[in-house]
Amino acid sequence: MRPRIEDREILSIALNVLENSPIGEIDFDPDEVVAGFFVEYQEHFDDEDFSLRYLTSNKSECYFAAAKIALAHLKEIPDYYTRLKKMEREAAQ
Repeated sequence: MRPRIEDREILSIALNVLENSPIGEIDFDPDEVVAGFFVEYQEHFDDEDFSLRYLTSNKSECYFAAAKIALAHLKEIPDYYTRLKKMEREAAQ
């Protein structure tokens, strides 16, 4: 289930991640960060079969972790989530 959170809140969390983790400075497309946040949240905290939610019940910590995972992917591949979406569309055909 997609969490109820505004894009600006996600970007604020992302900035907090960058300030408080060893990811370092990166340039990022805000749309990629928002897309990545939702992908990673769903994959790691909302999936019944494989969930990291057992690590914490604190929603803020889940949001921070989802943003951190997304930013780590974007540091390596700046359009990671655009590519992922394209690949998933192609696989569905």
